[in-house]
Amino acid sequence: MLTIKIPVWLEKLTKWAKKQIKKLVKFIKKKTLIPIIKWIVGFLSKKLDHEVEQSTAASEWKTKAIDDFKSWLADMQEPDFSADSASPDSCDLYTLLSEFSALRQEIKMQNREQHRLIRETGKLAESYQQSFEQTQELFKQKTKDIAELETKIRSSCEKTSAMPFLDLRSALVRGHEATLEITKSKGFFRRAPKGIESISQGYEMALRRFDKALGSIEIFCIKTVGQPFDPETMNAVDKKSVSKDQDGLVVEEHLSGFIRNGEILRTAEVVVGECEDREQTPEVGTSPNPQAK
Repeated sequence: MLTIKIPVWLEKLTKWAKKQIKKLVKFIKKKTLIPIIKWIVGFLSKKLDHEVEQSTAASEWKTKAIDDFKSWLADMQEPDFSADSASPDSCDLYTLLSEFSALRQEIKMQNREQHRLIRETGKLAESYQQSFEQTQELFKQKTKDIAELETKIRSSCEKTSAMPFLDLRSALVRGHEATLEITKSKGFFRRAPKGIESISQGYEMALRRFDKALGSIEIFCIKTVGQPFDPETMNAVDKKSVSKDQDGLVVEEHLSGFIRNGEILRTAEVVVGECEDREQTPEVGTSPNPQAK
């Protein structure tokens, strides 16, 4: 709520106007009102005296009331206006009306300035609100960009840090496969080295823990063996003759591949099965039987 502060000069002008009005009222009372009342009383007294003289039926109480009223008027003291020293020259009606007109115009100007100030303040508030909203949106966007950048930096650091460990896992896989080969090569006259099974179980345990640690940063091994060949995630390093039902499938894995949130960290090196007696696929627009029309 806006509070309009009245200027000092306006307060002084208002006090001066009130004082002049008060003097004018006293002057009117002294110069016009009391003489008029005395004239009316005198006129009525004469009228009543004339009627009393003419009327023999006038009652005594009326005569006594008239005498008492005359005595009261005679005893009434004249008001003292000397303290105010009011005179017609000190305050005339034209000057007073002029001052009031000027005061009215000044108040109108003050009101116009107040309205203009209110409009300017409203525009300033709207501009401030728009600037605040734009700053807030910019802050949100910058915060979002910083969060995305932080996520990318963290992801890149995790990826860079995890890449050497992928080779370490491949070494563990090769060691595990070697222990399995040694275990399978034992025969009746040939025994497997002592403790080879424990070593194989140790490799398996290490691989499980390794995969669990990689899974904590969302790095997972690409499944290859028994899966159709995928050129996006796999790299065929060799082919192997297989039966018809395994044609186009991965039969061996030489190097494991890894994926993280849809990003290929390393492609897998695999051996793809190929059936030698499979039928050749006819080209588009040609018939499988050349004699067919």
